[in-house]
Amino acid sequence: MRLRATTTRRAFTLIELIVVLGIIALLSALTAAAVMRYQQGQKESNTNTHLLKIHMELEKQWTAKLALIKAEPIPQVIIDATKNADGTNDIPRARAFHTKMRLRQEFPQNFGEVYSNLTVPSPNGQVYIYDGKQSIKNVLKSPQLAGPGQYVELSPEAQSAALLVIILSQGGGGSTTDVDSIAKTSQLEYPQQPPPNPNPSIWLKVFIDEWGTQIAFRRQADDDMTDVIGVVGDPTKPGELNQQPFVSGAQMQKGNMDPQDPDGRLRINPPWPKYAILKNVLAQPNPASRPYIAEPFDGRNRGPFVISAGKNGKFYNGAVWETDLDNLYSYRLAQTRRGN
Repeated sequence: MRLRATTTRRAFTLIELIVVLGIIALLSALTAAAVMRYQQGQKESNTNTHLLKIHMELEKQWTAKLALIKAEPIPQVIIDATKNADGTNDIPRARAFHTKMRLRQEFPQNFGEVYSNLTVPSPNGQVYIYDGKQSIKNVLKSPQLAGPGQYVELSPEAQSAALLVIILSQGGGGSTTDVDSIAKTSQLEYPQQPPPNPNPSIWLKVFIDEWGTQIAFRRQADDDMTDVIGVVGDPTKPGELNQQPFVSGAQMQKGNMDPQDPDGRLRINPPWPKYAILKNVLAQPNPASRPYIAEPFDGRNRGPFVISAGKNGKFYNGAVWETDLDNLYSYRLAQTRRGN
C-alpha cells in the first residue's frame, strides 16, 4: 500500500489580511466617491433641465406681457412726470418708466411688491397709482407681517418661489403654464395674519430642484448679485448679463444694456427734472431688503431669470447673496446650456 503525500496549506498572516482588507476598503471608497459624483452630476443635470424649462415658460409670459404693455397708452401723469427740463415730452422715457412699473405689477418678486401701492406724482399735482394685482392677492390671501411692508418668510426666497408658480399658472396674453408638467413641485407653508383670520397658514406650490430646495426667480437682479450684474459703480466688472452674448457690443459701448430702456432715456446725464423722485419710487437701497437696488436707472440688464441654490441649498452667505458659483442660473442655460 502506497501512502499519498499531503501538503499543509499555509494560512494568511495577519499582515496579509490587513493589506487585503485595506485594498477592499480603498476600492469601496473610490467606488462610493465615483457613485456620489455621478449622483451629484445627475442632480445638477436634472436641475439644469428643469431650470431651462421654467426659464422658457417665464420668457414666454414675459414676452406676452411686454407686448400688452407696449400697446397700452402711457398715463398722462407719467408723461408729465418724465418731461425734459425745457418742458417738452420725452415719450421714450415715459414708456421706459411705465414699462418698469407695469412689469413690477405683473412679475412681483416678493409679497411686499404685491401689497404695496406705488404712487407717482406729476408736476400739476395729479397722481397715478401702480397697485398690486388682485388675482395674485387672492391666492396669497393675508400673509403675516414681520414689520411694516415686511412679510414673514420661513425659508429664504420662499416668497419669490411661490410667486413664480402663481405668475406662470395665471399667465396672460393667451399664455398659461401647467407647472406640474415642466418641473418638480412641492408645497411650502406661508403664515397668515393672526385672528380673526381662521387659518394660521396656507400651503402654496413651488418648484423644487433635485436637492429639494425651492427654485426662486428674479425680475431684476439685486445689487449684491455681482456674479450676475457685476460690481455696481465699477465699469471694469460688468457681470455676465451685461456682457456678450447677453447684450451686444454696441449696447455695452453706450452703457444702455437695460432692455426696458434701450435708449438710456432714464439714465441720461444731466438728470431730467423728476429723476430723483421717480428713481426713489423704484429704488430699494437697503441691503437687507429684497429687491436690493440702489440705482434702478443705471442702464444694466438685470433679468429676468430663475435660480436654484445648488448643492449646498443656500441662496445667501449670511445676508449677502452667495456668489461662489454653486447657484445655478437659468439665463446661463438659455445661452450656454450650463447653469453654473
